[in-house]
Amino acid sequence: MFDLIRCVRDHQFDSASNMNTKIEINSEVRSTAGKDGAVLLDLRKGVYYSLNGLGTRIWTEIEQGSTFHEIVNHLAGSFAVSSEQLSHDVKKFIFDLERKGLVRTSA
Repeated sequence: MFDLIRCVRDHQFDSASNMNTKIEINSEVRSTAGKDGAVLLDLRKGVYYSLNGLGTRIWTEIEQGSTFHEIVNHLAGSFAVSSEQLSHDVKKFIFDLERKGLVRTSA
């Protein structure tokens, strides 16, 4: 069962991994950033989300209209991880945002 769930989740990550995948912020989401991270507010649900430093950097890239590929490239020089690991982490973060209804992705 775990492998099936993992396979389904990995397949969903693929939608965010296309080089030109665009990520659009839901119009009902507001954000504010500070030195320790950012806070997102989903106005529809009345739910706040707290982002750490990396999450804030990815969110800022999304706000600026960066594609998945551009986000990974912009972050690549800032972290001592492999490009595969960074790509996976960004995919997972975007998948989580999409699952919560905070963003939408399109090719």
